[in-house]
Amino acid sequence: MLASIAARFIFPAVSLEDGRCGCCDPPARPARAALVQVLVGTLPLLILGLILTGVTNALLEVTPFMMILSLATMAGLTLAISALALTFGTLYPQFETENARRFPRRSVVSSS
Repeated sequence: MLASIAARFIFPAVSLEDGRCGCCDPPARPARAALVQVLVGTLPLLILGLILTGVTNALLEVTPFMMILSLATMAGLTLAISALALTFGTLYPQFETENARRFPRRSVVSSS
């Protein structure tokens, strides 16, 4: 679930800025723009992932050790998922398309 949310909101973040760093004060440094995008995208995902994991563990009545272990694992996975989404969104920006949320497609050349 977190991966699909990251693909929907974090992946197209760079493309939606239309080649400009619109999330920061002009002139924005690319490193600062990336940091803002990571924070804006990761914090809601992290909160959602920890809530889902905590509620599920409470319903399953797991031991405190498993609760801490699963919450730490979810925090690490959330950071990795959001970093991957932002990295691939930066590597494959789609500034000229109307729908930046689509994954890039490779053109297939048919041989006749």
